[in-house]
Amino acid sequence: MTTTPSPTRALAPDIDPVRFEVIRNALLAITEEMGATLRRAAYSTNIKTRGDFSCAFFDRDLRTIAQAFAQPSHLGSLAHIVPRAIATYGVERLAPGDGILINDPYLGGVHLNDITLITPVFHEGTLFGYVANIAHHVDVGGGAPGSIGVSSEIYQEGSAPTSAARARSRATSAPRPRPTAWARSGSRPWPPSTAPAP
Repeated sequence: MTTTPSPTRALAPDIDPVRFEVIRNALLAITEEMGATLRRAAYSTNIKTRGDFSCAFFDRDLRTIAQAFAQPSHLGSLAHIVPRAIATYGVERLAPGDGILINDPYLGGVHLNDITLITPVFHEGTLFGYVANIAHHVDVGGGAPGSIGVSSEIYQEGSAPTSAARARSRATSAPRPRPTAWARSGSRPWPPSTAPAP
């Protein structure tokens, strides 16, 4: 007669499974609330009705901690584009209230219409992690309606994927600098110095 082996414990012995589940579900609830807020605030039918977006929470080491399920094609996309965008832009350049907008499919985005917003989360002045969302926008300047058509190169689909814009929240107490942009082949300030301050 053989006995069934006792199930192995998936967690380290010093981790309380009940506390683990409470924390895990709280983090998942944060991403679900992010998604609900994005859907409520959206003007786009793609986001509000079709639900073509996803939200996630990353730790300071850029590991995916929680991701709300919304659009299946985004499940792997955020896990690739967020670490690559932060590494390219530079974590040392981020401050509370900053955000990075990027739609580069070569860094992990799905296509140009899917624009990702990444925001660092600070706690008592220390980087705690990042929140991010990716959402499908109707038109990003391509030659075909909706920026989706037959194209022989990526630039025909819409806005060039070679840059990401950084913006600072107006809610922070620090003065709001002009947004800057970076590109794979060098960087250049944006907007030009001749443009009026925002």
